[in-house]
Formats: sequence, C-alpha cells, structure tokens
Amino acid sequence: NVSGSINNQSGEALPADLKVTLRGFEHGADPSSGPQEIESVETTANADGTFVFENVDIPENRIYLAEVEAGGIPYQSEFAVVEAGMTGLELAPITVYGSTEDFSVLQLQDLQFYFDYANEGSVQILAVYSILNPTDRTVVVKVTGTQEIPFIKMPVGVTSQGYEASPDSATFMPLDDGFAMPPSETPYGLIAFASVPKSDSIDIEQPVLLPVTSIMMLVPTGVSIEGEGLTDNGPHEFNGGTFNMYSGGSIEANGKINFSLSGEPKSTAVNPDLTQNQTLLIGIGALGLALILAGAW
Repeated sequence: NVSGSINNQSGEALPADLKVTLRGFEHGADPSSGPQEIESVETTANADGTFVFENVDIPENRIYLAEVEAGGIPYQSEFAVVEAGMTGLELAPITVYGSTEDFSVLQLQDLQFYFDYANEGSVQILAVYSILNPTDRTVVVKVTGTQEIPFIKMPVGVTSQGYEASPDSATFMPLDDGFAMPPSETPYGLIAFASVPKSDSIDIEQPVLLPVTSIMMLVPTGVSIEGEGLTDNGPHEFNGGTFNMYSGGSIEANGKINFSLSGEPKSTAVNPDLTQNQTLLIGIGALGLALILAGAW
C-alpha cells in the first residue's frame, strides 16, 4: 500500500469524492535525462483527508508523489523514494491552501542583475528575482495576452526575451492560464532575460513593482556602474572569473532603479552560470512546463 493524507489549510471543507492521483517515476538508462513517469493510479480521498493506494508495485528506487486539485490548483506531496525491503510507503501530507490573485502580497527577498557582454553588438541582461510568499494563501498569477509575468517589468524600452525558473526555486504549479505559488519558506526564483544594444554608455531604468529588500549587480571587469544608492563592492570571483559587484538597499513597491553602464570588459570568456544551462531560454508560452521541471528535478 502507498498511503498519505491531505492537510487542509484552505478554510473550507474538502470536496466530496476528491480524486487523488499517484504518480510513479524511474530513472532511465540516461541519468542526465531526469526521471520519467511510468505509472499513474487514481483513488478517492476519505472524508478525513486520508487516502490509500492498494496493491501498488514498489520496487527499489522508484519515486512516488501524490497529487490533488483543489480550487483549480494542483497540489503535490513531496517525493518519496522506495528503499530496499519496503512493503509499504507513506507519503508526506499534501497541504492545500485558499487562493488569491492579489500578487501584491508577494515580496522580493532580493533582486540580482547580471550583464553578459559575450554577444557581439548587444548586452544580455539577466534579472534574477527571489520571491517570497509569506501569506497563508496560494497566489495565482494569470498570464495575459502580452505574454509577460504581471509583477515583473523589463527595463524601459526593452522587450522581454523570456523567463526561466532558477535551479533552486520552490516549485511553481502550472495552470492553463498562468501559474500558482503556494506558501513556501523556500523562495521562488525567476530569471527574466532581455538585451540592449552595446554602446559606450548604457542607461537603464528598471521598474520594480514589488518591495525589494536588497539589490546586487555583477558586471565583467572593465565595466562600471553608476547609480543613486549603489555601492561599489570591488571585484569578486565567480566560477573562475572576476566580476565587479555593486549593491543597493531596499526599494518600495512601484519604485524604480536608474543606473548607467560604461566601459569595456577585459574578457568575456567566463560568465556567471545562473541557470546551469542558459540555452533553456524560454518564452512565456512554455512557462508552465519549464517551471515545474526546474522545480521538481
């Protein structure tokens, strides 16, 4: 038997005959491809929120999770791995919450900027948002026809190139028209990509919709940043390369950051490894799949 329970924090009674899905995963011959789903079984939760899947094969090293949908939002248990000799498996509780579409309750723990001069003719801007949901409700984020995340703005005059979840992000829950962010002690990490033409001096005006606790910026050695409230922290080592670091304090909601880049990098051979694989640049249309994969594996 594979068993588990639902921790209902929504403030409302669970629906009758609530369906619970058990998903099983295994690693294939190529470990770099990630686990593949090989099994899916359904059952119904009891009135007290407990559930049991009977007569389930639990071979060693198979990975299981359970999933329910409440209020149109999918919630999952943590992953559990079958150990040798097990005759049953108990999953961690699935916690479900009430929901809100008011994303102003989110907080930016920090905002980091990386400026990549490796491309000829343009400077790529990578803005890394570390987002907290400190509430007791799931924040539902609807993605509009503009294909942009509503609480993230690109620099003035710059068009979005896409978004990606950072490797250490809490798990975003994909929805048909956006995504959801349940309460989590682990920050949600989003990387926003954009680019600007290279020039001797590049002026950036960055709107900030959510309150920010702190700011950090990295530029290649040879490039400097000037802006009100920014402090030059000197050179720092990252992934075998040297970068100039700048920092700034908190910013209130609906504020902005104004700064200028000037100078030429001494080397573009090494760039900060933000995403483990920067070729995974995605548009918002694929956001749900990319976010759930990055968060899960």
